Amino acid sequence: MIQDRDYFSKRESAPAEAFSAIKLITIINAAVFAANALLLNFFNSDVLARYFSLSLSALGSGKIWTLLTYSFLHGGFLHLGVNLLILWLVCGGFERDCGAGRTLFVYFASVLGGGLAFLAVSAFAGMSHLVGASAGVAGLMAARFFLMENKKSLFALFGVFPIAIRPRAILYVVAACEFFGMVFVELAPYSAGGGIGYSSHLGGMAFGVLCAMAVSGKFRGLAHFGKIKRPRGMGRASDYKFKVNISDDAELRRRTDEILDKIKEKGFHTLTDEEKRVLDIAKDRL
Repeated sequence: MIQDRDYFSKRESAPAEAFSAIKLITIINAAVFAANALLLNFFNSDVLARYFSLSLSALGSGKIWTLLTYSFLHGGFLHLGVNLLILWLVCGGFERDCGAGRTLFVYFASVLGGGLAFLAVSAFAGMSHLVGASAGVAGLMAARFFLMENKKSLFALFGVFPIAIRPRAILYVVAACEFFGMVFVELAPYSAGGGIGYSSHLGGMAFGVLCAMAVSGKFRGLAHFGKIKRPRGMGRASDYKFKVNISDDAELRRRTDEILDKIKEKGFHTLTDEEKRVLDIAKDRL
């Protein structure tokens, strides 16, 4: 039965992974923040900011590593706290579905994308340097919402008020707000800038969505670009869909077990629409 499986049972939870990307990101950011606070407040030294924050001048002097290391520095406790809060509340679901390795890949790809976007905009804006994990967190959040099934779900607004909204709608609203901030705050000639790197958030989100598309197989068709086309009507066996007779309870249990094993091994995002339909039927019947 479905209820007897280890990842559906309330009595026995599934064994946790030995490695957690979310925890690792949290520990590194907290440790670097503590080290920077110690150096600033007890030794009056900004050595970490000088060598590891991102700017056009730093990149021009050969500090290539700053394209990633800027994400471990923060401008204050509130800056760090907000990033880590979003990381745990929103992005944890991505690691549960896709694993720790893919979480780290999407995070650092988004950090890189955010850094590149900031450099492009900073050539015209007045912001001198970039610090913070916001681009990586924004990228993970974007990937999470992009991969979620786009039907209305309950979300906690400000962590308190439950609202029913589609994940893609949240993604579009956040992206629109970041774009507005980039144009009318970060790029505005007479704006003080507000100290927020909207461009890095947008760059991180863009790279996060690209990574999510790669994870979900959206770019799989590019591998066949330029190859000889098959005659019309001919295709691979995987191109065709086969339906299983699930009117019998025993057959339904067998098919459901196969799908649950697939979820455990590869993640929920790999399921086809047919497999999701089987799960819905099994939930109602069993």
